[in-house]
Amino acid sequence: MENKLLVFLEAIQQHNSMTKAAQSLFISQPYISRTIKSVETHFGTPLIDRGHHPL
Repeated sequence: MENKLLVFLEAIQQHNSMTKAAQSLFISQPYISRTIKSVETHFGTPLIDRGHHPL
């Protein structure tokens, strides 16, 4: 899980978009969102500022 999360966060930072990050990793955007949201819920803190575009 940790490795996957780091790969997702790195791709999001690189592409400034969850959609573009998902496309670059050949996975669905909802999968990235669910994975990140799960970790945020577990630790009780946001990892991404979703209110700002680009992310």
